[in-house]
Amino acid sequence: MELFKYLFKTKEYARLAELLWVDKVSGSVNELAHLADLSYSTAHEELQRMKSLGLVKMQRVGKATLYSSALTEVESKVVKNLFSKTNLKRKTVSFADYNLPLLGDFNELLTDNQLEPEELLVKSVKSAKKNATLLRVLPLMLKKMGAELNLYQLVYWAKRYEVNRELGFLLDLTAALTKNTKFSKLAKQFKDKRWSKPEYFFESDSNLSGFQEQLTEKNTPELAKKWYLKLNMGLDSFQSLYSKYEKAYS
Repeated sequence: MELFKYLFKTKEYARLAELLWVDKVSGSVNELAHLADLSYSTAHEELQRMKSLGLVKMQRVGKATLYSSALTEVESKVVKNLFSKTNLKRKTVSFADYNLPLLGDFNELLTDNQLEPEELLVKSVKSAKKNATLLRVLPLMLKKMGAELNLYQLVYWAKRYEVNRELGFLLDLTAALTKNTKFSKLAKQFKDKRWSKPEYFFESDSNLSGFQEQLTEKNTPELAKKWYLKLNMGLDSFQSLYSKYEKAYS
């Protein structure tokens, strides 16, 4: 579209604008630079220019400075309509595309619009904290997505959904099941040396005590312990399901 060539220097500049104004992403200069495939200095300069025009706003969250859209609702609709006529966006998918076994109608994810693979994966991990069956089938979904996922997208969404260790565990688990070391390399990016206290993977387990707590401690696989996670699911439960359905997700 010629209008885009006039409005934006490159497709990367346009992607930065789309992230802020259409996708409503809020992030630091470093995060937005990686997501838009721009250098830090270029992204910083462009964000400052947007801010001077009142198009983005800045907010301090802890030690971080986050940038987000400052457009009005009317302006957002106009911009969204403009971007809808381009093909700048990366490939998008939906949860239903993967047709995962055993789940039935998983409304929490099936009602989502099309998302980029990295966000869908991270959101699925977040949902798996409430659903053991979903966790067991996620390696099949990840295998289907492939290991060529965008690391910066994964890091961004894992941080936003607060599932760094859970995503790291899933990546490591998928590497063990598929024998694909690329997933292990991705997993390493989510390790945090500050972790010292194990946490329950499933939200419903947070109040376990007595025998149930001991059982969970006993059945937690070593791979989960590596990520300071506890869950009452042995590695064999993942392996048996994966072996049964792996050919369908090649």
